[in-house]
Amino acid sequence: MVSNGELINDLMRAISINQRRMVESKLREVSPMTPEQSRALQMIGERPGIIQRELADLFHRRSASVSNLLQNLERDGYIVRKRPSNNGRNKQIFLTQKGTDELATITAAFNRGTQNVEMPLTTDEQVQLIGLLQKIARSQGGDE
Repeated sequence: MVSNGELINDLMRAISINQRRMVESKLREVSPMTPEQSRALQMIGERPGIIQRELADLFHRRSASVSNLLQNLERDGYIVRKRPSNNGRNKQIFLTQKGTDELATITAAFNRGTQNVEMPLTTDEQVQLIGLLQKIARSQGGDE
């Protein structure tokens, strides 16, 4: 017999996988970017002036692998790296207008892809589910 914990874990994993597939499908319809590139644009848009090391920390990746991602985004005109006058070592990363426009397209597609999580639930059920998931996250020392 499957325990409640196993069932909860299996359901959360299945929802996560299905949600990722849905969002990636919506992104492919509107953008040539990979999910990782899309995520990088989102993070840079939320944190203008972020440096590569901070971005690597957010991605839980080595700085070298993020460097390649950034080189491609810069080559394609989505970002620009600027060296601040007070720090000659770390370049700050900003979205270009092309990057800002692409981020708006990606965000709209992402929002369309996430609607399927909300649709079957009433607002009260959504609030209740959020509370329960936050409780699980807190008990595991995770972010809410």
